[in-house]
Amino acid sequence: MSYLSIEFAVVFILFFLLYWLFRRSVAIQNGLLLVASYWIIGLFSVDFALILGGYTTVIYLLSTGIIYGRSPKFWLISAIVVGVGNLALFKY
Repeated sequence: MSYLSIEFAVVFILFFLLYWLFRRSVAIQNGLLLVASYWIIGLFSVDFALILGGYTTVIYLLSTGIIYGRSPKFWLISAIVVGVGNLALFKY
């Protein structure tokens, strides 16, 4: 779907109205943005959407370890290693 197409304009307007409908709930707005982002990425490549979903899950779990874990430094270093490793794997 091209950004200059009628289909994109219709989907964008519908999404924006739905997003605006939940303007009082930031959590729902964030969920809508997350689902829409994965959907758009999934249109291009389902494999990449699955990889991104796995990466998001791992980073979320590591950030939970930073906040609630006994050794935040370990979880922080682990998150940095995963982030840089992901960048190195897919960039180079």
